[in-house]
Amino acid sequence: MHRFGCLSLWAQMLVVLSLSVVSGAVLHVDRVVTLFCPQSPAVQTGSVEAGLQPVERDGAVQWLYQKRLIVDARTEDLFRQGHLPTARSVPVGDSAALARLRACCLAQQVVLVYCDGWGCDEAFLLAESLLGIGFSQVRVYEAGFSDWRDAGLRIEVGP
Repeated sequence: MHRFGCLSLWAQMLVVLSLSVVSGAVLHVDRVVTLFCPQSPAVQTGSVEAGLQPVERDGAVQWLYQKRLIVDARTEDLFRQGHLPTARSVPVGDSAALARLRACCLAQQVVLVYCDGWGCDEAFLLAESLLGIGFSQVRVYEAGFSDWRDAGLRIEVGP
């Protein structure tokens, strides 16, 4: 009889624990969704409304053919090893490169930013900086350089 009473206590504790987890998940559904379905930093911060928008490979190709401004957010070493044609190097945190870009290109108001690819935050960090210094429309090529290279598209090497 004693074992049955103990089992009943464990079952009750399990039910209480299960109800607590479910009610917590329901009350904080936004956090649960973010945990299991992470989004890009642009979507998380609401920057899409502020002028920051994602671009697929086809959009990046069109951007190139329209001779619009393209910016590589990776390090200068990676940039020298290969980058999208006509891209300018503005590594995240390089305030001098950011100032040069602003001085030469702010009148264009629109820019495409990329980094290595999925999981790379540098493009989003630089995009936020570009919005902060006056660029009104910033597009982020989330799949980035690795997607471009793997698709066999033309790459420039060097500065």
